[in-house]
Amino acid sequence: GGERARMGPMLRPTVAAAVAVLAAAAGGVRGEVACFDVAGCSDYYVWLGVNVIAESLTPSEKGIPLPDTPNITLSENNLMSFAKCQHAKNYGHQDLQYCVYTMKPSTDSVGQLFTETLCESENEFGHCLPNGVDFKISEMLVFNTSDGRTEYLDRCPPADRAKAEKKLEYVGDAISNMTENRNGLVNLAVERQCGLHTQPINTGPIVMISITVFLMFLGATSSLLEYLAQLRALEADDRSITGGGEDVPLLTKSDVSGFASVLNQKTPLRYFNLHANLGELFSSSGARSLGGLDGLKGFSMLWIILAHASLFATFLGTGDPAAGKNFVQQTNSYFAYSATFGVDTFFFVSGLLTAYVLSSKLRKMKKQPGLGKFLLFMALRWLRLTPLFAYVLFMYTYVASVAADGPFWYKMVDETSHCKYYWWSNLLYVNNFVPSEYHNQCMAWSWYLANDLQFYVVALIVMFLYLRSPRAGAALAALLTTLSVIIGYVLAVQYDLGANSGTYQNAYYDKPYTRMAPYTLGLLLGMALRDTNLKRIRLSTPVAFLAQFFCVSMIVFLFYIQAQRYNLNFGYDNPMAKLKSDWTKYDYAAYNSFGRLAFVLALGGMCVLNASGNGGIVYAFLSLPFWEPMGKLTFGAYLIHPVLLRIYYYSEVELIYFNHINQTVIFVAAAALGYGLSMVTYVLIELPCDSGIKSMLGLNKRR
Repeated sequence: GGERARMGPMLRPTVAAAVAVLAAAAGGVRGEVACFDVAGCSDYYVWLGVNVIAESLTPSEKGIPLPDTPNITLSENNLMSFAKCQHAKNYGHQDLQYCVYTMKPSTDSVGQLFTETLCESENEFGHCLPNGVDFKISEMLVFNTSDGRTEYLDRCPPADRAKAEKKLEYVGDAISNMTENRNGLVNLAVERQCGLHTQPINTGPIVMISITVFLMFLGATSSLLEYLAQLRALEADDRSITGGGEDVPLLTKSDVSGFASVLNQKTPLRYFNLHANLGELFSSSGARSLGGLDGLKGFSMLWIILAHASLFATFLGTGDPAAGKNFVQQTNSYFAYSATFGVDTFFFVSGLLTAYVLSSKLRKMKKQPGLGKFLLFMALRWLRLTPLFAYVLFMYTYVASVAADGPFWYKMVDETSHCKYYWWSNLLYVNNFVPSEYHNQCMAWSWYLANDLQFYVVALIVMFLYLRSPRAGAALAALLTTLSVIIGYVLAVQYDLGANSGTYQNAYYDKPYTRMAPYTLGLLLGMALRDTNLKRIRLSTPVAFLAQFFCVSMIVFLFYIQAQRYNLNFGYDNPMAKLKSDWTKYDYAAYNSFGRLAFVLALGGMCVLNASGNGGIVYAFLSLPFWEPMGKLTFGAYLIHPVLLRIYYYSEVELIYFNHINQTVIFVAAAALGYGLSMVTYVLIELPCDSGIKSMLGLNKRR
C-alpha cells in the first residue's frame, strides 16, 4: 500500500543488495509472496532484506538493479508472526517456512557477553522466510536489521540495554565480515529450527496405542462378563434358562454361579475388573488414616502441579518480561514458587510409611531376615513402581511426540528422543546419575523415582538393623540424616550453587546424598509412631493449638523465604533470567541444607499431632474423605501431568504472557486431566499389576 510506496525509493538499493546476497549464497530464492497484511502492510512488514545494514554488503552488491518481483516478505521480529506466516502459506505461498531462532549463551573466548541471557529466556525470535534461505543469510536478516535490533532492544529493561547493544554490535561485526569469512557466525551459538516439526506415526505409536486399547478391552470384558454372570444367576432363582424352543434346562443357578466363581477367582482377567478396581479406589481403609498422610500427599501433588504449570512456561519464554516479573513478585505467587518443599513432603511421607509398615512385617517373620528377604523386598518394590512407570515412559516417548506440532515442537521431539537412548536408565532407577546432564535425561522429572528406590535400599538396611537393635537402627538413620545435611552444605559451597543455577540440578538437586534427610527423618518418625507412645499423647486444646500453630507458621515462613529468592534477587526484569542473589554462597548453602531440615521437622511435628488426635482443624482438613482416593492416584498424576504440560506449551505458537487467570486455568486443566488419566491407569495398569503380583506370591488379601 501507501507505506510501501513511501519507502520504495529510499530503500530500493538496499533491497537489491539483499536480494543479490541471497542469490549468491542460496543459489537464488523464488520470491512471489505478496504482502498479506490486510491493513496495507503498515504492520512494519518489509521486503526481504530491506533493512540489512549497508556495512554488510560490498560496493558492487549495492548497485545491482532491483528484480521484477521483489515482494518477498519478512515477518515482524517476534513469535506472534507465526499465524500470519501460516495464513500466507494457506493462500498459495507454499515457499514460506516459519523459523525460530534461539540465541544461546556462548562458551567461546570471544563471547563473554553471551554467557548471560539478556532480555529474554534464551533470546528467541521468530521469522517467516522463504524455503532454502542459507542459515547465515537468515541470521543476517534476523539479527542485523534495524527493525530486528529495535524490537530486540525494546524487550530489554533499561539496566540491560547497554549490554544488549554491545551484544548486537558483536553480532553485526561478525555479519559484516561474512563475505570475507564465511564462518563469521560460528561462535554466536545461534540455533535455528524451521517448520512445524510434525512427526510421522510409525511402529512405536501404533504399538503403544494398541496396548492401551487392549488394556481397555480387558477391563471392559471382565466387567461385562461379571455383570452377565450376576444377571443370569438372578434369573436362575425363579426359572430355568432354556434354548432351542424346548423346556430343557441348559444352565442352572449353580452352573452360573460356578462360571462367575471361575471368572472372579481363577483367571487373571479378574484383576482388570473395572467395577472392582473402581470400588477399591474409592473405598476407605482405616490403615490409611495415619496422620492424614493421604491429605499431605494429595495437597503436595496439587502444589507441585501448580508450580510446574508456571515453571514449564519458562521453557517457552515470555512475551512480556515485565509481566513475568510482576507475576513472580505478587504475594499469591509465593506458594507456587516454594513448591520444591513439596518433593521433600513426598520423601518424608515415603520414609515414614516404609518404617511404619516394614517394622510390623519384619517382626511377623519366623526368623531374622537375610539376603533372600532383602532381595524379595527389593523385587517387590521394583515391581510396584515399574509397570505404570514403563507404560507412561513409552507413551511419552512414542505417542506424546506425535500428539501435536508447531514452531516449538522441536523441543518436544528433542526431549522425547532422549528416552530412546536412556529408557534403560529409568527402568533401572539410576537416571539421576546416567546421563549426567539433567536436560539429557529421559522424563527428566522422574529423578524422584530414582531417589525413592535408592532410599528404599537404605531403608531396608536400616530396618533390618532396627529389628536386631532398635537403638542401632535409629542411630544409623540419624547419622544418615546428619551426613546428608553436611554433604548438601559442602556441595552448595563448593559449586556456589546460589550463583551457578545451571549446576544446581546436576550437582545437587537430584542426588540421593543431598536429598536423603527428609526420607531418613521419616524413617525415624515411623519407628517412633510404631514402637513408642507418641500416638497416645493427649494435649490440652490450647497447647495442641499452639503446637500446631507453630508448625504451620514455620512452614509458611520457609515458603516466604523460598519465594523471596525468586522474587527479590533477579538481576533482570525477566523472571527466567539468571538468578542474582545478594546472599553469599555460605548463606545460600546454609538455607538450602538447614531450611529443608526445618521444613521436614515442622512437617513431622504436624504429623505427630495429627496421629495422636491433637491435630485440630489441620487434621480435619487433611483427613477429608476425598484425600484418600487422591492419595492413591498421586503416583500416576506425578508421572502424567508433566507430559500434558509439555504437550500444551510446546504446541504453542506464541510466547507466554504471565497473568494469574491464565496460569490458574492451565493449573486446573493440568490437575484435572492428570488425575483423570491417573484414574484410568490406576484401574487398568497400576492396581491390576499390583494385585496380580501379590496374588502370585500369596500376599494378596483382597482377592
